[in-house]
Amino acid sequence: MVFDWDWNAAEREFLIGISLNPNSSDAHAYYAQFLCAVGRPDEGVAEAEAAQRLDPLGVWAYFILGWALFRARRHNESNKRLRALLELYPHFAYAHLFLAENHLSNAAYDEATAACRTVLRILPEDQLLLGLTACVSGLSGERDEARILQGKLQTLARSRYVCPGHLAAAHLGLAELDSAFECWEAMYRNRSALAWVVPTDPLYDSVRDDVRFGELFDQLRIRRPAPEGFLRTRAEAAS
Repeated sequence: MVFDWDWNAAEREFLIGISLNPNSSDAHAYYAQFLCAVGRPDEGVAEAEAAQRLDPLGVWAYFILGWALFRARRHNESNKRLRALLELYPHFAYAHLFLAENHLSNAAYDEATAACRTVLRILPEDQLLLGLTACVSGLSGERDEARILQGKLQTLARSRYVCPGHLAAAHLGLAELDSAFECWEAMYRNRSALAWVVPTDPLYDSVRDDVRFGELFDQLRIRRPAPEGFLRTRAEAAS
């Protein structure tokens, strides 16, 4: 799936897996991820709900439902689920991250920045989290913080592999669009595991109208979301 980008074949395999073990919470959760990423978020939420029913206290099933609601742009519902998860698992960094992204989508910029700081106290050197928190911080108006996080990611890239998608997110947060698209193009060429989740991610709404975004990610043949509910950056909200 991730390398071939054959979504029909991938879906057949998911459905076979679920038919073999319909009580597998993980099978429903991974299928939910797939559905959200290929532009079918309402179906993804339904599968995530099935996953949580099967494993009501499991951290992964709990998180996937919050994440799927975020991808469906049901931000308040997503926040409710993620906060409930954090009552059980307060140090689950990815729940804090998507609280931050929900706050950004709701134009609650100070809350988004605060959630990013919590993420980085828990996992200060995680590459994915560095890129995404740099993006959220920058889009929330905290450019100095975003620049520091971008610098940490670039320092890591000098000594180890860093997915270009993480660097693209940091560039986007700082409105360095040419650099962001260069990184996304590298991610696409390398068949990165992140490439297929970018086209429908609400975090990238600010560049969805850029012709380069469409040209690059339309090659994935993924249904892109309609413009209703697109997030606004702090700068856009102030203009």
